[in-house]
Amino acid sequence: MRHFAIIPLLLLSLNLNACRNRSPSEQTQGLLEARQGYQTELIPNSYQPDGSIPKPPNNIFKLVYYPSSSGQLAAYITPDPGDGKKRPAMLWAHGGFGGIGSWFWEPATPDNDQTAKAFREAGIVLMVPSWRGENANPGKFELFFGEVEDLLRARDYLARLPYVDSERIYLAGHSTGGTLSLLAATAPAEFRAIFSFGGRPDVSLVVADGEGYGNTPFDYRDREESRLRSAINFVGAIESPTFYFEGGDDYHEDAVKMENLAKQHDVPFDTIIIAGGDHFDFWLR
Repeated sequence: MRHFAIIPLLLLSLNLNACRNRSPSEQTQGLLEARQGYQTELIPNSYQPDGSIPKPPNNIFKLVYYPSSSGQLAAYITPDPGDGKKRPAMLWAHGGFGGIGSWFWEPATPDNDQTAKAFREAGIVLMVPSWRGENANPGKFELFFGEVEDLLRARDYLARLPYVDSERIYLAGHSTGGTLSLLAATAPAEFRAIFSFGGRPDVSLVVADGEGYGNTPFDYRDREESRLRSAINFVGAIESPTFYFEGGDDYHEDAVKMENLAKQHDVPFDTIIIAGGDHFDFWLR
């Protein structure tokens, strides 16, 4: 199966330590710094969580809870093999809205495989967190705001596991998870490398028509609300090597713009557009 197959090979074979070192005077404001003192204002919206979280097969995942400011949040994670070895780990930010569920171990077709199983099948520890307001989690859906903090706390949890090599923790996600991955890159967060599959660098382009994803929990006319949810505004803060993938038949213009900005700031961000692919099948091309 070719779905994401190249990424585990990259993680296991490439030396991704070559992050560009820049002096503090050359740093651009990061996402978390920009958000200091800002309180997002949530409004009524159509979002619905997925509800109770299914228990996974013991040989594939265990169900755990990690702490965040919103409370204890559910996640699936590869169980400890018990051999005393420390392994590389992938934090997978799921696509869509509502939470995590049985599709992470059920069979899937290649044209929309959301299991991320290529990572665990390659011997990489896989953590799949849910965010605030998802499943039966505490907190409210914030659309790329508080969820960024949840992601960073999930990384902290992963780094403390005795069978995880804390120096080799990677981040990847598809669609909405790809957007969260880009935001984490500009936090900046301590990941060995980051992979965004079809995220949106500029969320303002998504919500500008008032429709957005159909569940916008903030006033889309408030430019600051959108700015603080858009990774493209904080490109200069990227430290971890970050790779963006999308199909040529779908939206990618803001990713190309983000790559051009990254070159100006001399930060490690690369955009890979797959000709003939769309948002769900580009990894098959």
